[in-house]
Amino acid sequence: MPLSSSASSKGLYYGYWIVVAGFVTQFVAVGMANYVVGSFMIPMTEEFGWTRAEFTASRSIGQVVMACTGFVIGSHIDRYGGRPFIIVGSFILAMAIYSLGSISSLLQWWLLNGLILTIGAALIGNLVINVTLGKWFVERRGRAVAVAGMGISLGGIVLPPIATWMVDAYGWRESWQLLGMATFLITLPMSAIVRRRPED
Repeated sequence: MPLSSSASSKGLYYGYWIVVAGFVTQFVAVGMANYVVGSFMIPMTEEFGWTRAEFTASRSIGQVVMACTGFVIGSHIDRYGGRPFIIVGSFILAMAIYSLGSISSLLQWWLLNGLILTIGAALIGNLVINVTLGKWFVERRGRAVAVAGMGISLGGIVLPPIATWMVDAYGWRESWQLLGMATFLITLPMSAIVRRRPED
């Protein structure tokens, strides 16, 4: 249940808008970091002559980066709230995805996909959303977190076929650029919805 019944009696409790924002940002963050990359493996490895191990090493790097970034986020989110993280993360994530369309070396792939993209995804991902939701919900906190987290599952269903279609229709470079622009247009407005706590 929301923090107070009086708040919900005045209309739709604002915490539910935070759930919507969390659903969208996690849909994009996890989807771009984990789900769409498989659609690009064949065209990119064939063009550059990379092995599958070299291609997927970026995600191994990303897991380490995610853990380190999560530690930094966790130490500051209570103080600043989720909005600044989502704003900065939207820019970083969108820039990294867009820039993948211009890479020419394996090192660039590792840096952009493994490091920078992962940082951007972490800044708009589940840690930021879950901590924020914890301030807006008490009795129904688990349900709110679960509904927002459904964006992750939906991303795994929706984004891979879209990315595959885009690669077939436009090529892998143009597809990364289009995904980068879409990421920015979808995630940045979510920062306007997020509030640190009901008192704000």
